[in-house]
Amino acid sequence: MPFQRNHLTTLLDRCESVNRLWVAYSGGVDSHVLLHQVHAIREALPEVAGAIHVHHGLQTDADDWAQHCTEICQSLDIPINIIHMDASPIQGKSPEQAARDARYKAFKQLLNVGDVLLLAQHQDDQAETFLLQALRGAGPKGLSAMPTVKRFESAWLVRPMLENSRTQILEYARQHDLSWVEDKSNKDTAIDRNYLRHEILPRLKQRWPAAASTLARSARHSASLSRLTENLIDTELPLLVGSQGNTLSISRLKNLRHDLAATMLRAWIEKSGFPNPAARHIDQILRKQITSDDHTASLVNWPGVEIRRYRDDLHIMHPLQQLPEQSWIHHWQLPEPCTIPELHGTLIAEKATGEGIAEKFCLHGLRVQPRSGGEKCRPAGRAHHQTLKKLFQDKGIPNWIRDRLPLIYYQDKLAAVGDCWICDEFAAKDTEPSYQIRWLIESYR
Repeated sequence: MPFQRNHLTTLLDRCESVNRLWVAYSGGVDSHVLLHQVHAIREALPEVAGAIHVHHGLQTDADDWAQHCTEICQSLDIPINIIHMDASPIQGKSPEQAARDARYKAFKQLLNVGDVLLLAQHQDDQAETFLLQALRGAGPKGLSAMPTVKRFESAWLVRPMLENSRTQILEYARQHDLSWVEDKSNKDTAIDRNYLRHEILPRLKQRWPAAASTLARSARHSASLSRLTENLIDTELPLLVGSQGNTLSISRLKNLRHDLAATMLRAWIEKSGFPNPAARHIDQILRKQITSDDHTASLVNWPGVEIRRYRDDLHIMHPLQQLPEQSWIHHWQLPEPCTIPELHGTLIAEKATGEGIAEKFCLHGLRVQPRSGGEKCRPAGRAHHQTLKKLFQDKGIPNWIRDRLPLIYYQDKLAAVGDCWICDEFAAKDTEPSYQIRWLIESYR
């Protein structure tokens, strides 16, 4: 028997506030065995809401598979949800990845808070995943392969058959005279996972019969190490925060061992929601931006990400757009927003009283243009004019932001610098109608 009732209930105990159970059912042998087992012990389980079959539409047999799954579920008196998804691959994504993404998108649509989705991956699948990750040079997190229990937004994913071999599952299916569909694409060895499954793992098992179980055990060891690392990150990463928002302190990173600093950088990038870096990018950050005293080499980038250094802070952002070489001017009629495509941002005016720029200066509109150099401003409440360069330095505004701040003029006089300063002459008095200015640019705010 692929798994005992006690094993599944133990896994469910690790999930908080279990609501209903669902079974991901493709129609293949693995998911049919899982469905059959759940049916056999359903009286001892929470409510079994039904099976989920995702119709990708990628195979000519897709309609037949959906019909097969429907008939099997009817025979077991288990409701089934057939979800049609467009799994057409986009550029840069394999058909296998596109199909996987479509499945998980479908699961998200159906699962509610506390629902548990049972998945049929087994020990051989785990061994394949471990090898694929190892061949990609993954660290402990990647080598952990597939977790037995995992949070899935407000629901849970549970894989009760990860300790069962493909052989055990086939034996169970034959003993119980189960029928299943075969996906012909699973035999295509041009696909990396299939190549491992049909060409590599059988040869490994000839030499080491327990290869799949020992590789799966290595995945569990990696998962333990990954959890320890996550605990360390949760403790240490907040101590490395820089002077503002989502930045890291370079001086604090510099005090860490090289490997620990690299781990913290990866965690920071991942938690910030950006694409993962290659090892060479982490090395460049450490070499050029952390340990180097040459602050001119301040940019490390890869697709979708830029890491920049300013003073003691390391910043992460989406790639900044190129600034135009030619000058430009926009007329801003407040309170309407003023989009400035040259700076890839928008000026917003919000009605206020006694804050921001006085309304009387805005009645006939304002002029917006870029910096040209040498401009001066006396910020509201200060005694003296200063160059913008000096103001930027004192406020600690990074170089790449300075040239992306629009200057706002009343006639020929500088009235405001983005949303950083209102020049004193144009600042609203205490009870005076006014506008507060906001400058929105996606790349760094």
